[in-house]
Amino acid sequence: MNNSIPLYQIFLASFTVAFVGAASPGPLMVVTIAKSLKEGIKTPFIVVGAHALLELLMLSILLVAANAIKDNHLLVSLIGVVGGLCLAYLGYGMWRSESSVDADNEKRGHSFVLGAVATMSNPYWFLWWATIGFTFLLMGWQRGILGVLVFYIGHELADLVWYLLVGALTVSGKKKLERYSSLITQIGGILLIFLGAYFFAKGLFG
Repeated sequence: MNNSIPLYQIFLASFTVAFVGAASPGPLMVVTIAKSLKEGIKTPFIVVGAHALLELLMLSILLVAANAIKDNHLLVSLIGVVGGLCLAYLGYGMWRSESSVDADNEKRGHSFVLGAVATMSNPYWFLWWATIGFTFLLMGWQRGILGVLVFYIGHELADLVWYLLVGALTVSGKKKLERYSSLITQIGGILLIFLGAYFFAKGLFG
């Protein structure tokens, strides 16, 4: 990690990783589909709003840790290596995955509450922030609070764009959603493998 990383690169990397990660079937996608079928295109805004609020809380907690270790170059490099490996592993899993989303079971409750529950009930969410997310945070922190803000905006914007697409495809027809989701998952998995290799090399060689 170094101070010369342009903000636009932080934004693009954050957006890309978050967008591909969001495309992987999980609890948040199930809630978005189920509630969009009943409540329409407003659902993604509410669900992602709950998700983003929890991620802001997580980001604030990790920012304290990042500030404490920012001058420990060995530890920062180690986190970059681990984050890169996790990102590549996630990408490999997505590339090999043929899973689909099942939203046939009705989801009862307010979309905001369900969005928060779906976020907190996903163990991979905690793992992602402890490894990949923390790696991005450290990268952004090298540019100060602006870099962290750019990372966060890129991350949440990607979630919003993806789940708006999910909501729109759900309203227009589930078959379209399954087709596009599968394609994005396959391509995105390959992308994450390359990004994981980049973070691994950057953490290893500086």
